[in-house]
Amino acid sequence: MKNLKLLFASVICLTSLLFTSCMNTNDNNHTYGIILATVHGSAASTVYFTDSNNNVYSPTNASSLVTSSGASITYTAGDIAYVYFYYSDDTQATKTAEGRSIVIEGYADIQKNDVNVVSRGASNDTLKTDSIISVDGITVVHNSYSSGYSLIATTNYYFSKLHNTYLFYYQNDGFVTASVNSDPDTLKFVLGHNKQGDTGSSYSANSYPSLYYNAFKIDSPAMTAASQSNKDSIVVDLKARVWQSESDNSKGIWKHYYCKYSNRD
Repeated sequence: MKNLKLLFASVICLTSLLFTSCMNTNDNNHTYGIILATVHGSAASTVYFTDSNNNVYSPTNASSLVTSSGASITYTAGDIAYVYFYYSDDTQATKTAEGRSIVIEGYADIQKNDVNVVSRGASNDTLKTDSIISVDGITVVHNSYSSGYSLIATTNYYFSKLHNTYLFYYQNDGFVTASVNSDPDTLKFVLGHNKQGDTGSSYSANSYPSLYYNAFKIDSPAMTAASQSNKDSIVVDLKARVWQSESDNSKGIWKHYYCKYSNRD
């Protein structure tokens, strides 16, 4: 039931496109929330999280968390993580500038490989474009640990299948200067998907966030935009191959997904 509650909560946040936090108070005087946050520190005794608004969350049970197989959770500083947590409403008035103490209910590192920066047609242009069911949203967040940027894409595919998602940036034409000076410049990415023959065993419900949310570090393309653009914001154009409809998966169609981030962080 807790696993189902974790997945259901992630859908609520997605529907509202609240990539920083999502809160809900229940009858036990506990407020539950979800953050897609930057991880700070690798030791469980010192780890804490920051969201895109630089709010700080300090877990009280980081050392006792284990995976579904019983292994200790590994925290990787600088990664983006999905954190499902609660705090007691009795402590709300005592929140300090150093952050809020939380109890983690669910945790998943959603960091994938860094963006692949390649030249189109080069030997390292290994883009795989197997169709996914859908892309449900994208956003770019500032990584407060590395002072870089991460692109987060929510991808819908069979959770019971073994598959990988990748992000590609083509340096030949990945940065586009707007023809109208008042318009923002654009970074263009392509989402790759390798379904690996759809083999592999089923995943547990606790794995769903790490499959649904995909965070990619885009520091190199963002540096290109920062050095070549004088605009306050940059548009991100993500191209992905998705099913034509839920009932027609015979062939994929290419769709574009857009978001915008500040070029001044």
